[in-house]
Amino acid sequence: MAGTTLQLLSELSDDERKRLRAGVVEVSGEAKNRVGLGIVAALIDLYPAATFQQLKEMLPDGLNPASTNRTTNLFNPYSDRLYGVVQPGSVREELAEANRRKKEETGKDDHYKMVHWTGSDKVFRTGDGVEVLVATGFEGDSLQRVIDHVAQYGVRVVEFAPYRGGGKKGFYKLKVLDPLLHARLRKGKPTPKRSPWWIALGLLLLIALAILWFLGG
Repeated sequence: MAGTTLQLLSELSDDERKRLRAGVVEVSGEAKNRVGLGIVAALIDLYPAATFQQLKEMLPDGLNPASTNRTTNLFNPYSDRLYGVVQPGSVREELAEANRRKKEETGKDDHYKMVHWTGSDKVFRTGDGVEVLVATGFEGDSLQRVIDHVAQYGVRVVEFAPYRGGGKKGFYKLKVLDPLLHARLRKGKPTPKRSPWWIALGLLLLIALAILWFLGG
């Protein structure tokens, strides 16, 4: 993708921007954490060539600053590090190293816990090959902030149901609302601008005159 994702979006036509705001991919689901997972899946689907840094531009950590305080982890409120919506896969190694140091101090295993999805069907990769881990928790109004924020990138979240419990897993679903703009965004470039009709007509007239002159000669 040439330039940043934001530069790509700034080059869209007025009509494309209007359609982008209306929504290109729709996310629906059950349970906050599954909807959050669906939002990231939608962004990866729309912008597959985006780098991890560009994904971070679209999903800054301030949207979801604090993790749950019910599970000891590497992020706020257990440290000054913002939890965020997505983190690189290297968090796995950071966690393992932190637990190794903690075991040397206390003799206990697994002091710090993962607070990101790690299942193979819930992990993504950006265009530059970085593994993307998605937060499993959204406290307070964090998810609504994320929903409001990603609307500018063509991701529309419809009303989602709370988690039903009972041992049933939550879920998310994606639905493409605008196939043409969806395909254009996935290519990583805006719709080519068409030349005015009179330029094309003028070229045709020049070609016709050249043919007539050649035949007349």
